[in-house]
Amino acid sequence: SVSLGGDRLPAAALRDVLSTHAGDLVDTGKLDHDRAALQAALARRGYLRATVAPAQVSFDDDGGAFVTFAIAQGTEFHVRSVNVAGVPAKDAGVETIVAGEVASPVHIEEARQALATRLAARGVQATVTVEIATDEAAGVVDVTLLASR
Repeated sequence: SVSLGGDRLPAAALRDVLSTHAGDLVDTGKLDHDRAALQAALARRGYLRATVAPAQVSFDDDGGAFVTFAIAQGTEFHVRSVNVAGVPAKDAGVETIVAGEVASPVHIEEARQALATRLAARGVQATVTVEIATDEAAGVVDVTLLASR
């Protein structure tokens, strides 16, 4: 069996990312993959400081394996502000992330790609990077999309 140890976890969503399932043989490579997948899934949900401990495996007298991932999810971060720097507002277009939403690395990367695509379509040669300032106490991040020519 596979269990997820932690409070207030989105257990169903996390189980969906696991490659290890009840009845499988224990495979340390799959368990390492599962740990990384759990960490990424939590980050996508705004738990940017979540930690997933290596799998703990114990065996019963009949050889059955019990796998546990201890998870400390921490604070769910939200976006406090989004800024675009390095290009005029007319070239920046519409931001695809907004204040208040969950701070998902996936959404932030999509916003970076959207700005890079918009700039290229407008003939602006620029590399777009992301700077994130984290306010741990408030559970928020400030996102800056920086276009460098």
